[in-house]
Amino acid sequence: MTETTGHESALSKLFSPTTIGGMTVKNRLAMAPIGTLYSSLDGAVRQEFKDFIIARAQGGVGMIMLADAGFGFTSLEAPVDPALLKGMVEAARELVGVVHDHGVRIGVQLNHCGRQLDFPIPGYEMVAPSPIPWSKRSGVPRELSVDEIEELIERHVDAAEMVKEVGFDFVEVKACHGYLLSSFISPRSNQRDGQYGGDLQGRARFALEIIGRIRRRLGKGLPISCRFNGADHVEGGLTLDESRKLARLLAEQGVDFVSVSAGVYGSYPVIVPPFHAPQGCFVHLAEGIKGAVGVPVVAVGRIKDPRMAEEILQSGKADIVAMARGLLADPELPIKAQRGTFDEIRGCIGCNQGCQDKMAGLETTCLVNPAAAREKNMAIVPARKPKRVMVIGGGLAGMQAAMNAALRGHRVTLYEEGDELGGQWRLASIPPCKEEFAGLLGYLSGQLQKLGVRMRLGSKATAETVEKESPEVVVIATGAVPSKPEIPGVEGRNVATAWDVLAGKVQVGEQVVVVGGNALGLETADFLAARGRNVEVVEMLEHVGRDLGPTVRWHLRHRLAEAGVRVLTSTRVTEISGEGVLLMDREGRSIHRAVDSVVLAVGSVSRNELVHEVGGMAREVHVIGDASKPRNALFAIREGAEVGRRI
Repeated sequence: MTETTGHESALSKLFSPTTIGGMTVKNRLAMAPIGTLYSSLDGAVRQEFKDFIIARAQGGVGMIMLADAGFGFTSLEAPVDPALLKGMVEAARELVGVVHDHGVRIGVQLNHCGRQLDFPIPGYEMVAPSPIPWSKRSGVPRELSVDEIEELIERHVDAAEMVKEVGFDFVEVKACHGYLLSSFISPRSNQRDGQYGGDLQGRARFALEIIGRIRRRLGKGLPISCRFNGADHVEGGLTLDESRKLARLLAEQGVDFVSVSAGVYGSYPVIVPPFHAPQGCFVHLAEGIKGAVGVPVVAVGRIKDPRMAEEILQSGKADIVAMARGLLADPELPIKAQRGTFDEIRGCIGCNQGCQDKMAGLETTCLVNPAAAREKNMAIVPARKPKRVMVIGGGLAGMQAAMNAALRGHRVTLYEEGDELGGQWRLASIPPCKEEFAGLLGYLSGQLQKLGVRMRLGSKATAETVEKESPEVVVIATGAVPSKPEIPGVEGRNVATAWDVLAGKVQVGEQVVVVGGNALGLETADFLAARGRNVEVVEMLEHVGRDLGPTVRWHLRHRLAEAGVRVLTSTRVTEISGEGVLLMDREGRSIHRAVDSVVLAVGSVSRNELVHEVGGMAREVHVIGDASKPRNALFAIREGAEVGRRI
């Protein structure tokens, strides 16, 4: 039974109302900006975006901050012709009205990308305070003239005026993360002289004039927020000491509240830190700013647990707590937290696969919540006629399929040959910093139990099992098995798969070569290095971690470098012996490594032999997850969800 006693007092601060600049907010849990990419350069707002926002409003959050989402600046972070935005106004008013119906406040960020652009936009020119590229591989931006700065200030003010006319509750000026205003504030990227350079007062003048002019034109009728970096986390960038001074300048200029984030492109930690960073990793910056100003302060940064949010507020580190990924993973997190049903929350794991790194394409999704940004398309509708459903395989794909089928009212039995549910996901939870991944299994297992799914653990399903059960629907989610490359000596006693190493089935020696620089290989190297082994990763391609998102890869490469793990690329293993391995580099030279153990992390092959055996034994047979094609967990859980809701 779920514990609920005393939950109101346990989160009393989080769910207490507050007033900001004359705006009353029903609670102190905000939805931080999420770049969904569900709008276009012509200012159109797609239905998916509206559904996404409305679902979070229904979930009980106090306020929603839209990510640089329009009215002069699109969610692609490029200025567009205001004339193109007129068609967006009606849709925006409708969205605001629905959000208000749920008692939620909603505001819009204004942003200009400046020199930082993730992908090219036709007609867009990179501009900056100084002609300094953000990385060695990026283009050199053009330095803005004073006249151009003046024009951009007015465009921000015009956009704020449109925000007010549409009916939004507040506007936020984005001066963080290395984008245009942030690049002016940072001493690393702003090396100009004159009124918009030099000391902090000069570097911040661009942002300060925007805020001051918005206040003068609109008066007190529209609360203003500014989101800025508490620290840039790059050498020569903005530090907390200067950010405290910046906060005071912003308050003097008329902001009603501030939101404190961190990081720029290329920083460590990154702007949206994955699971390698501790939860609440930027809260200390908000705390530092709160001690410097009298306006309310919003804390962000890997905050996913409402109990942590309550502690932040109770300890006086911030006045409001903002979540992005936590609400992406579960839009009903506020409601569930308020009633104390914490085990019902589908928690974010910080994988960044579907949100920040967008490994399923350009549009936002979520590994743990396959319905994110597809709320209507993935809605669960009760089945007209319940069916007998047999799910074979208890990994993520099978568990999610069983859950969705049971939610529709089907009678579901799940077979898993192991003693525990989870499949490969249990291995994925073992490397350093990935303990949170196991929480997804806890959530899914709990839901299966509550839904009455019959679970047959330690039972290997065969064709005879299917024939005996006589289900109407069979879902095959039997996963994959590790691949073994055709290398002389690969069957040696000193050779093991990464799966067996992570599972603790084998022990390795002091000197280890990991064959394969994919996600599994790098994480296994991290696992072994943390246990004191001397590790070298050998990858035949030019780059490692190609199946990792950029934020996760960046953090993991830092961890490996700090642990002394060596990484060889464009190098292949040509032979394995009891004494070590023979390598060949890109020039064709042979290299011998004397090692104790060789660990294979070279991919996997589908395990789907049952498909042919049970083809005619049920009306429907579905093959999902790695049993269909080895990929990552995002695709496995998505396929499970889609099949489960179609049955």
